[in-house]
Order: sequence, then structure tokens, then C-alpha cells
Amino acid sequence: MSGAAIPRLPGGMPGLGHALSLRRDAFGLLLRARACGDVVEIGIGPRPVYVVNSPRLIRQILVSDAAHYDKGSLFEKAAAVLGNGVVTSSGDFHRRQRRLIRPAFHSTRTPLYAEVMTALADERAQAWKPGQQVAMDTEMHRLTITTAARTLFASRLADHAVAEIQRSLPDFLRTITARALSPLPLLEKLPTPANRRFTRARRRMRAAVLDAIDGYRAVGGDQGDLLSVLLTARDADSGRTMPREQVYDEAVTFTVAASESTATALSWAFHHLADHPEAEERARREVLSRLGAGPARHDDVDRLPYLRRVLKEVLRLHPLALLPRRALREVEVGGRTYPRGTQFFISPHALHRDRRYYPDPERFDPDRWDPERATPVEQGAYLPFGAGRHGCLGESFAWTSMTITLATLLGRFRFVPAPGHRVREVMAGTSRPCHLPMIVTAR
Repeated sequence: MSGAAIPRLPGGMPGLGHALSLRRDAFGLLLRARACGDVVEIGIGPRPVYVVNSPRLIRQILVSDAAHYDKGSLFEKAAAVLGNGVVTSSGDFHRRQRRLIRPAFHSTRTPLYAEVMTALADERAQAWKPGQQVAMDTEMHRLTITTAARTLFASRLADHAVAEIQRSLPDFLRTITARALSPLPLLEKLPTPANRRFTRARRRMRAAVLDAIDGYRAVGGDQGDLLSVLLTARDADSGRTMPREQVYDEAVTFTVAASESTATALSWAFHHLADHPEAEERARREVLSRLGAGPARHDDVDRLPYLRRVLKEVLRLHPLALLPRRALREVEVGGRTYPRGTQFFISPHALHRDRRYYPDPERFDPDRWDPERATPVEQGAYLPFGAGRHGCLGESFAWTSMTITLATLLGRFRFVPAPGHRVREVMAGTSRPCHLPMIVTAR
């Protein structure tokens, strides 16, 4: 390694480095690292990891020099849970899978998925009654898991798979981050209650989803869902479709990615709007003026500019905590040369709180995204969906789902925080709220 000296974040433990601090308080550690410079060294176990804080250097790693990096050891650990899908893979395999899956998110498919989103959001709105207290974070996870499952499997042939995803996916979501950040791989092999729950959930969901895949292949045709595209997609070079096991990995990856990030954003959106009544009322007036009291549909998504600013601000405050990368060759970052195998961390969570790019960064302010008021954000300083060759394929899917759900529920109710409860932010892949009780109130 050569070049200027890199500051090391104070603290850490012999043999473990900052691994325990990262698991216990990832947000605090990453914010402390940001204050130390553009590139800061931390320790994960015995090996150094470099936290990259400069938007210019982040863009270099994610976009211009992306071919020189893979996703690193955290994603390899996640792959042990999720399988080798497009989210966890790297290199030539990732590029091939990305080409195969891209048609599933083409704009012509989105209206089909939006019908599911509208129906489920409206169903949830009709189930709630004024005065009822709901656990909003739990409700949003249930809703988005069902939405992901029903957009993946539209056919009644797969009802059992949908039911099993609803039942088992929460155990997957709890396990992924815990295992990815575990400093001791032995912990995931111990017969703890959490490990046993995960093993049972994985076995049940695998059997149900593979059975649904076999059923679809036997029937054939386009069922108007995402699985139909996965089953018929052919590699441009070989002409082959995806093997059964690979379809399974991509199906599970989609349900995890689509449900976790969307549920987290929606939960925080209701929390912040409740804390900012003027913004809540402004968003509700926009919804009612465009939609009346009915549910939002696909054609309404682009007709709600203020609601989009609300969601954009939520994604600024609560994005992914970490985007890891690992050098596949000797690389130069910020005037310093790093050897092959060097691990880098990029933290959208810390980046989005840098006051150099976001004045008063802790404040919830949707109007910072008003095109008439906003100052351009430095390229690379806003990363809710990543960037470059590993950027999120389902970004449009996520925007559609978030907008339809938020508009449908906001047009029907107000949501008041439960008295005496203080919301805490926890790292679980995304930065989700830990318990969000709210009272449903007639608007």
C-alpha cells in the first residue's frame, strides 16, 4: 500500500477491531468515521476496512471503476441466506443475471404490478378503523411482503407459496443482517432459537417456492407476474433459460429486496408526516385533489410531486446503512494505492447526513427537493438505490409501490403516534424503526 497516511477510527478491540461496535451501533460508528476524513480505516476482525466518505471517490468506486470491484464479504455472507441472486452476485455472472432479469422491470410490466399494489393497499385501508392502534412498522412489512409475493406469483397455482412467503420471510429478514455483520461465523452454526427458526423457515419456503416454479413450468404462458418473466428469460449468448435453482434464488432475492426497503421507507414516511403536521396536511390535500377518496393507481404516481418529495426526503434520512466493495485488483483511491482484496465501506446513511451537501441534515424537509428551491446535490451524494452496474434494478418498482401505498392510506386516514412511545432507529439492512405504534384517526 502506498500514498498519504489514512486516519484510523479510534477504538476497536484486539482481534475484533470495530466489528462489535459496527454490530451494536453501526450508525454511530459510520458517522464518527465520516467526521475523520474522506477515507478512514476501521478494523473488522484482524483486517482493515476503509470507509469512503467523499462523493467523488464513492462515484469512482461505484461507477467509473466499478469493474475493479466486487461486493465483498458481507454480500458473500448474505448469499448464504439468500442464494446467488442478482443482489448478492458480482462479476460476469451478475452481469448475465442482470440482463436476464431486466425485462421483469420494464415499464410495460409495471402497470400489471401496480394493480396488485392498489388492490392490497386498498384492502389494508378498508381493514383499519378509526381509533384502532396499529404497529405501523409490522403492518408495512406484512403489506409489502404480500405485495412482493403477489407480484412474483399472480397465479392461484402459487397460493401456497404466497402464504409461505408471508409466514417465513420475516425470519429471513431478521437473519440476513445479523449474519452479515457477525464477527464470528461459528455463531450461525450454534443451535440457538433464532438459528433454528431460520432453518425451519428456509426449508418451508424453499419447498413451497420450488413447487410453485414447477407448477408454472408445467402450465406455461405469461401469468402477468414477475415469475413468468424469470422463467422465460433467455441468455442472449447461449439461448438457455435460468436453471430451476437460479429462478428460486432470484425469486427469494426479489421478495426480500422489494419488501424490506419499501416497508422501511413507508414506516418512516408515516412517522415523519405525523411529526410534521403541515407537511402531512399538504401531502393529504395533494392526494385528495388528484384522487378523491379512492385508492391510488399506476397513472397517479407521476401526478403527486409533493408526495414524491416526501418519499425522497425519507430515503435521504433512512437509506441503506452500508454498500461494501472489495478490490479485485490493485486500485487507486484518493491518491493512495490499495492491494487486491482490500475491502471498502460506503455509507449512504452517513453520506446523506453530511452538512456539506445537506444543510440542517437531521431535519425532515421535503421542500429541499423542490426544483424551484433546491440547490443541485453533488453527484454521488444521494444513493438511496446505489449506483452504477450494481444499482437497484427495481427502483421504479419501489417508487410505484411506495407512492401507491402512501397515497391510498394517507387519503383515507391520519396516523397519530401512540402516546409515550419514542421511536428508535435500528440497522437491519435498511435503517428501520424499532416498533412504531400509531393510532388510526379519521382524516
